[in-house]
Amino acid sequence: MELRETRDKLGQAYYALQRMGDTENAKDKFRYNLSDFLTAARSVLDFMSKECKSNMRGKHRSVAGFDQWRGVKVEKLKSSRAGKILFEQRDITVHQRTVPLAVNVKLGITLTLPNPVVSVVVHDKEGREISRSGTGSLIRQQDPPPILEYKYYFEGVENLDVLTICRDYIQELKRLISECETKFD
Repeated sequence: MELRETRDKLGQAYYALQRMGDTENAKDKFRYNLSDFLTAARSVLDFMSKECKSNMRGKHRSVAGFDQWRGVKVEKLKSSRAGKILFEQRDITVHQRTVPLAVNVKLGITLTLPNPVVSVVVHDKEGREISRSGTGSLIRQQDPPPILEYKYYFEGVENLDVLTICRDYIQELKRLISECETKFD
């Protein structure tokens, strides 16, 4: 059984995750995309349940086994490192307030120094300049732009950044959907 609607909802979560990566340098946009991710990722489980049950009923099969399996899997997902954090953060952003985030900004600057200027001037006995030579340049080369790296963290979770947690969770959802498709085909 292929769970098309469920995979489409997973695609929405993945799309929001990609946008989060693209908007790390704009905190508000990052937060909006995070909210989209949390909502879509949580909906994956509801879509999977509805779609799987509908397919099973269409084949005149009992859904009792699915309900039991789903309950165990959702509890396992909620207790995983990523699941525990994201279930809580989704409830916060939907029912209470914007998810509070801490940001760590890393700045990298590369400076290119100009070639040294060495100038030799030779004078005669009367102090007149008779020759001049030099190497190097006073023209400064173009430096590469500074590198800014943003990492966002959920309040109270300083050891793991938001993008890493969300990527881990997407992988857990993908495995769960594949298992469901195989088990209840």
